[in-house]
Amino acid sequence: MSTNDTVLLLASGHSGMAPDEDAGLLQAFRDAVFLVCDTLAEKIVGDGEKVTKLVEIIVKGCQSEEDAEKVARCVGNSLLVKTSWYGSDPNWGRLADAAGYARVGLKEECFDIHYDEVPALIGGIPQDAYLSQWKRIVAKKRFRITLNLNQGKGEFRLLTSDLSEAYVDFNKSE
Repeated sequence: MSTNDTVLLLASGHSGMAPDEDAGLLQAFRDAVFLVCDTLAEKIVGDGEKVTKLVEIIVKGCQSEEDAEKVARCVGNSLLVKTSWYGSDPNWGRLADAAGYARVGLKEECFDIHYDEVPALIGGIPQDAYLSQWKRIVAKKRFRITLNLNQGKGEFRLLTSDLSEAYVDFNKSE
């Protein structure tokens, strides 16, 4: 989180276009801005110092968007989770533990976790038959983890990365 990781969007109004007067134009503008911002966000995270993996975390089924964001940030910022990704270890227990730090009333019997589309935990029950698939997924340079609390409609998406030994070595003398 530094000024090197900043994206600014400025508008002067001098173009003469008035997208707010045309619903279609406004939607096209919004879509274009979101596409550019999403692409830049992926580049910022993926190009981080000594990053080897880009991970998309999707949290859904929360009572509010704020709760979903809390869960996503707890998981995405967990050092234990990040180092397990670096080691290509699909440790869903670390994901569940980090999600619990958000203190949003997570109910184990409702909780689902997926690596890409492959279930790891359904209704709080481990899906160990898929272990080899989880390992293949977390060995990739980019993958998605979905956590569903199944308690509401709140959702949040977060991009994060792994934490490598090279990152620690690179930064320990600064």
